Amino acid sequence: MDPNSVVFLILLIAMSGVIAYFADIVGKKLGKKRLSIFKLRPRHTATLGTVLVGIVISTFTIAAALMISSPMRQALLQGLEIRSRLDQDQKDLKRLQGEMEGSSHRSKELTKSNGILTKSITEKTSELSKRQDELNAAQNKLAALNEKIDTLQGRIATLQSDVSQKRLALETSGNNLKSARADLHRIQAELKNNLTNLKSVQKEIRGIEDKNADLYTKNDELIAKQKSLNADLDQIKLDVAGLEKAKETALSSLAKSQDQLKEVSSQLNSAQARLAETQSQLHDAEINFERYKFIAGVSRNQPMIFKVGEEVIRLPVPAHLSVNGARGAMTTLLRRAVTEAHRRGAQRHAYPEAAIVDHTDPQTNQTISPQMIENSIVNQITNSPIQKVLIAVSSLNAFFGESVSLEVSVMPDPLVYISGQEVAETVIDGSRDDVSIFDGIRKFLQETVKGRAQRDGMIPVANSDVSFGQVPQADLLQVISQLHNANRTIRLEAHAVGDIYAADSLKLEFRLR
Repeated sequence: MDPNSVVFLILLIAMSGVIAYFADIVGKKLGKKRLSIFKLRPRHTATLGTVLVGIVISTFTIAAALMISSPMRQALLQGLEIRSRLDQDQKDLKRLQGEMEGSSHRSKELTKSNGILTKSITEKTSELSKRQDELNAAQNKLAALNEKIDTLQGRIATLQSDVSQKRLALETSGNNLKSARADLHRIQAELKNNLTNLKSVQKEIRGIEDKNADLYTKNDELIAKQKSLNADLDQIKLDVAGLEKAKETALSSLAKSQDQLKEVSSQLNSAQARLAETQSQLHDAEINFERYKFIAGVSRNQPMIFKVGEEVIRLPVPAHLSVNGARGAMTTLLRRAVTEAHRRGAQRHAYPEAAIVDHTDPQTNQTISPQMIENSIVNQITNSPIQKVLIAVSSLNAFFGESVSLEVSVMPDPLVYISGQEVAETVIDGSRDDVSIFDGIRKFLQETVKGRAQRDGMIPVANSDVSFGQVPQADLLQVISQLHNANRTIRLEAHAVGDIYAADSLKLEFRLR
């Protein structure tokens, strides 16, 4: 049985129960509500509803069965066509059965004729075997002839190979003969030249023999001179031995002198180093004396222009700066610090109005020069992947009329607020007087806004009354006026004006909600 048919039967059984259950529920509900449709009595209306529910559920069941079972869908939609095809197939089956019976009769007749043919085939087979034996004998003879032909062909191939090799040898011999003839002509020409050269050489030999006779005479003279020179050489050797002894004595004295010179040079270098260190300490002491003397004199009479740790100037620097760009940023920061310090009342003495001074490393107790500090800062901002800010603060209390000692720090400067972003909000009662409204706004700025800015990463101004910037007085007055005119409790929101980075001044605009 088709699995889909089994599923369909199970579905029918299940749906029968579902139909009964839902029809009973619908009938009870319709009976309790006592509805009337088409002017029917309530009992008849309930019966009609039960029947309609059964019809609907049965319809959906049949549709689901047709969708699930392909054979049932074919039986319902193509039942008559399948039935007519079945009748036609039965008729064809009967016709084929008749044809099979006729074929069996013909098969019996063919069996009889097959026996007769078998006898004739046996006779033909015996005759064919004889012919086959004759054919095998002929094939054997042919094979023997083929073997002889193959042997002859091999000999022919060998002879052809020998002939080709002899032809190549003959050609090679001809080429060698031509080359030998050419060499012979060349050798004959060289022989003629050699004969000519031999005659000239013989002439030169006769001349050399004449010269040799003169040389023998001169050689005797040179031998006499050599004996005289040997005597002189013996005297020179005696002189050299005396000089070598004198040289050894001089070298010994020179080595002692060099050792003494090295010792004196070492002492001189140490003395020069101590002298340079003493001069440097003296110079630093003179500068510090003048500085502290001035500070001692000024601090009693002049006002303080920068407290310890108070910010003097800050400079945002972009990311990915080159070495030259980083040095330019450092120069700009120092120039602006000088301008700000001069504006506050600083003056140039041993140092400019504002500058990085020598520092002493507390761990190694070594002096760190301003150039070393500047190089360290330049290295920190060179090729930095993020934007940073340079913040210069006063490392000492600076009084009016003296220079300001700077300490520079490098900090990240990320984007904190985008343009229009809400920073903080509060609730202000606009029905109160202007002083109360102003106090509420001031408290909102100093506590809520300042705390939120610190949590979000804004960098405050160190040791200053203004941590993140100021709100213009005109904006405050306008907000107070708007709140007072509203005369009710209003939510006050502070929003960023433009994109604000961590080191920027916090510029705000107020919005009333």
